[in-house]
Amino acid sequence: MKYILTTLICVMLIAHTANAQSLSGEEISYIDSVLNAAYKDDQPGISFIVAVDGKPVYRRSIGMSDLGSSVKLTPETLMPIGSMSKQFAAACLLILVNDGKLSLNDDITKFLPGYNSHGKRITIENLLTHTSGVPSFTELKGFMDVYGKDVTLQEIISFFENEPLMFEPSEDWSYTNSGYTLIAKIIENISGMPYGEFASSKLIAPLGLNNTYIGGTGKAPSEQMAKGYEPGDENSMKQSTDINWSWPVGAGDVISNVDDLAKWDASLYNFPLISKDLLEKAWIPFVLKNSQVSNYGYGWAVTELNGMKFISHGGAIDGFLSEAVRIPGKKIYVAALSNNMSVNPTPVADKIAVMLAGIDTEDPKAITVAGEELQKYAGVYEMSRSGGRKTTNYGDKKMYRNFFAEGDDLYLQPTGGVKGKLIPYGEGRFYSELSKARFSFNADSEGNIVSMTLTPYPFPLGPVETALKTSLPLPESRKEIAVSEDLVKDYLGTYELMPGFNLEFLFEDGKFMILPTGQSKEEIFAETDTKFFLKTVDATLEFKRGEDGKVSSVILTQGQTYDCKKVK
Repeated sequence: MKYILTTLICVMLIAHTANAQSLSGEEISYIDSVLNAAYKDDQPGISFIVAVDGKPVYRRSIGMSDLGSSVKLTPETLMPIGSMSKQFAAACLLILVNDGKLSLNDDITKFLPGYNSHGKRITIENLLTHTSGVPSFTELKGFMDVYGKDVTLQEIISFFENEPLMFEPSEDWSYTNSGYTLIAKIIENISGMPYGEFASSKLIAPLGLNNTYIGGTGKAPSEQMAKGYEPGDENSMKQSTDINWSWPVGAGDVISNVDDLAKWDASLYNFPLISKDLLEKAWIPFVLKNSQVSNYGYGWAVTELNGMKFISHGGAIDGFLSEAVRIPGKKIYVAALSNNMSVNPTPVADKIAVMLAGIDTEDPKAITVAGEELQKYAGVYEMSRSGGRKTTNYGDKKMYRNFFAEGDDLYLQPTGGVKGKLIPYGEGRFYSELSKARFSFNADSEGNIVSMTLTPYPFPLGPVETALKTSLPLPESRKEIAVSEDLVKDYLGTYELMPGFNLEFLFEDGKFMILPTGQSKEEIFAETDTKFFLKTVDATLEFKRGEDGKVSSVILTQGQTYDCKKVK
């Protein structure tokens, strides 16, 4: 539902273990303040490291590794790193390229006989760069129904390979876990080894990464592992379900700690397993056929900010979040591992990395724009991407960014999203109060606004998006009707959206309320006797009855549509 990551103020400081010779006292204070503002000592937390020229200069952990046994996090604590694992899979594949076993320009069907490429030539490089057009299986309909089952790589491939390509290979970009599943399978087919065994013996062991493991191989010592946590009941945390390691092979299966991640980064400056020229291709953003820069290389996001190159990647997997940023021009590395899914470490790590690069972290200086001037930006703009993926990866339904001019302010509410204020800082230029993303409105030769360019800040994932302005009218404000407890008494109860995530409906103090798992209660308002909506987020709820006349489900529409069965 509305999943807003809340900034938490820590009132108890934790001494960090740092060799601060390469950081100034002001830099250390700044890093401390950013971490303290986001994480609490008595909650699942974060392990954080800064390395300069291959040497750790700041190491710190805040929070708990295990709430049940009161074990604290340390920099040595092991955590899954989620999609940051893709850089390890990319390196494994490049080892085989380096050894002459395949070429980046090879058609993938050369190594995946029988794979349904829909008659298109998909190359190894397309898989590495998310330019294959293959949809990401984690967003496909039915994924949550099968996620709990143990599967083989081939069974995962069978789950997505017959889905239509989203675009012609090399013509567009969409982040896809499926591509890295295929990479793992190619590595297995060429080497004759299970992917985890190849990665462990050919990459991790030779580099001396003694605290880095492939999930599912049984090698990670459980006593050193943090437990992962997600939002539970209101204002509480609950332990996440165990990770089914058969699914994220190649795409998100690495377990490590911040010390080993810093060691991994240091190895990349003098890499013994891959030639320098080949490895450096991993940090050159792929250019699409239309000459647009993708901002993604081989397993790393690659972009420039103020003329400086930043190489980064984040990750998310049941109960764990991660982010790492390398600044090769300064040999600075920042990495964050967290076992708290209610606080996003990405803005924390990114903000610190930008500061260490010597770039001003303050928001642009706001200007005043008259309300009548804002009206020309108002309108409905068709989205092409959401969450780093083509909108078609989520289904056939189109998605939009709706811009509203209200008084002297401009607001944005994307399909299924939260309404947020935009701050003007130049002619036709705004930034988001919520995400800090930059928005530039583009005019034709006659001065009419025809499109909007969205640039996530500070680091985009994939190409910068330009959304065309449509002639569609802005959505009208929904009109509410009065609701009584007698009207909604049959709707009260718990409905399952997906395993581990429920929608609970309550009637309190004369208000009809929804309580999504791990979030705060929100009032919902009646539009009809069966259809309700929220005012804080673009979402509707319609209650359905079965043949017996009893309420059996609620249909949630928030960008996508979910049929949530009543379970209690």
